[in-house]
Amino acid sequence: VGEVAAAQAAGMLSLDHAAALIVARSRHQHATKGTGRMAAIGATPESIAPLLEECGPGLEIAAINAPAALTIAGPAAAITRLSKAAEAARMVTIPLDLDYAFHSKAMDPVRDGLLHDLAELSTKPGTRPMISSVSGISLRGPVAGAEYWWRILREPVRFLAAVAEAAGQG
Repeated sequence: VGEVAAAQAAGMLSLDHAAALIVARSRHQHATKGTGRMAAIGATPESIAPLLEECGPGLEIAAINAPAALTIAGPAAAITRLSKAAEAARMVTIPLDLDYAFHSKAMDPVRDGLLHDLAELSTKPGTRPMISSVSGISLRGPVAGAEYWWRILREPVRFLAAVAEAAGQG
């Protein structure tokens, strides 16, 4: 919900629309409870790739948080296998205590319902720029409505890129 708060603070969403967006997103996300798990792993995308292949299927990078800090999402059994393999490879691994696989294929079944529920969501040009965690770049106009908010739920969080963009802007 950090992206929603940022859009509201940037003047791109009214408080009412931000709250409605959070309620809709939470309701749809809840329908995926139990379909996956997540783990934080001290690795780069390149160094984790062989383990994702080995321990899958269904494992995805859900967030790139820092140069060597990722969040991985996928089926519970695959996350367990990955955690063990990553620890054996001397990678710091922290299984997250939640029953969801955000920013992964586990969210795909809720796409149509979420887009439907957000079809009337209106955004506006902001009063200040917002750095998107889905693209890692600064948005200066209104965010792209329902499709943008679907991408926030489904695509990897690019926190590292967003921080680099903020640093580049001073």
